[in-house]
Amino acid sequence: MPPVSLFTLQFPWAAAPAMLHAWQEWMANAPDELWSNCHLFSEGTAGYLAQVAGVWCGEQGALSPLLALLIRSIGTSPTSHFEGGEDYLRAMKVEAGCEYLTIAACHLTSSSSAGQLSRSAYATKSSYVNAPMSESTVQSYVDAVVRMQQSAPYLGGAVSFDACGGALNAVVSDASAFVHRDKLACIQATSSWSSYSSSQEIAAGTEWPTWLGAEVFDQNSGAYQNYIDPTLPEWAEAYYGANLPRLRAIKKSLDPDNVFHFAQSIS
Repeated sequence: MPPVSLFTLQFPWAAAPAMLHAWQEWMANAPDELWSNCHLFSEGTAGYLAQVAGVWCGEQGALSPLLALLIRSIGTSPTSHFEGGEDYLRAMKVEAGCEYLTIAACHLTSSSSAGQLSRSAYATKSSYVNAPMSESTVQSYVDAVVRMQQSAPYLGGAVSFDACGGALNAVVSDASAFVHRDKLACIQATSSWSSYSSSQEIAAGTEWPTWLGAEVFDQNSGAYQNYIDPTLPEWAEAYYGANLPRLRAIKKSLDPDNVFHFAQSIS
């Protein structure tokens, strides 16, 4: 595996619209060696956080000019700026939240006697960005995170944009079950809570991504099938798009008795 460089840039919340707008243009023209995501966080009583983070497949020296370009486009200096080279395994441990754990410890306590990781409770909903968003659409996502903070001030929440492109989009859409090969980014909206959260807080946290999906997301952009969403109408079309008829034909041929099934499996 090649050497990699990790980076995290954090910006004042007032710069969140400019950050998201600049990030999507930056990623649309980025080299394939660069991957990143853009986060709009509601951190409960800690307030808000605007952040871009990611991985560069290569030496750190080649990453710095790319980050400088993004910062210039945003027009605001980051409040926190980290970039550093790592060997591949350590970089993946950092991305998985296991930076200071052994490989044996980097498992759930329920799946391994040596595991030290615990599960978390959250509600989530996904969508896609087909092309760079307008300033008004960008602002609607920033406003949505503010709504999350106002409706559930003691919970954590976020709208996260994961860059597509590169090798992901180099595959044609009908070559596999995964149809979303022409997207700029995948969106995941999440609200999370703990065992100490009240039922009212959990209800508010659950309602927020449902509201977001109905009022802010582009209903025609599809959804990511690995973020199974029980509230999603027309989920099969959203997950599989134009590949759905072919997948149904395969299902009928190979599993006519529906042995392999779950709540949102192809019928």
